[in-house]
Amino acid sequence: MRHLFLEQVAQDFRDDKIIMQVDQARWHQSKDFKIPENLVLIEQPSDSPERNPVEQIGAEVREKSLDSQLFETLEDLKNQLAYGLKEMAAYGKRWTSLTNFQHIRNLIQNAN
Repeated sequence: MRHLFLEQVAQDFRDDKIIMQVDQARWHQSKDFKIPENLVLIEQPSDSPERNPVEQIGAEVREKSLDSQLFETLEDLKNQLAYGLKEMAAYGKRWTSLTNFQHIRNLIQNAN
């Protein structure tokens, strides 16, 4: 399944260089899969979910948009989540503070 996802991302963003952080789960470490040329996978440091940008963004959305709320339907939850993500899009530099980790900066700097 992972290879299908990565191939789709590579195709959808074929004109871009994509840096994607993956945790060290076994299914992320298959040696049989050829990573598309426009993708760079970096391993998240072990035992450090706090250094995963997705975890940071998820925590921010939960805190700011979903905290202490009950939703009657899954659709209501999806709508609130979409609203929260749209609000976050206006954060500007806040995104950087949530995602600008040294191991990612090093990779970007070394890629240039």
